[in-house]
Amino acid sequence: MPFTKIGTVVALILVALGGLTLILGLLGMIYPPEFVDPTRPGPRMPPGKAVDLGARMAFAGIVLGVLCEISAGVRQRHKESGQATDET
Repeated sequence: MPFTKIGTVVALILVALGGLTLILGLLGMIYPPEFVDPTRPGPRMPPGKAVDLGARMAFAGIVLGVLCEISAGVRQRHKESGQATDET
């Protein structure tokens, strides 16, 4: 059960960060580079790479979320059938 809860939280974070990265990458494609401050410190990522990374992160989060939902459903059915479960 703790792995299902942790997995659900991680999936939510992945989907949120992936969606944000995807949106920022798309905005980077829409607006020309003249609007970006070239003196800004920090790492720079091409918009296409940001879109790719965001889509991959969101997809991984969705897959992990589906697996956690399956895990929770199996556990619930196991409890409903009256079989003993390990509550650690």
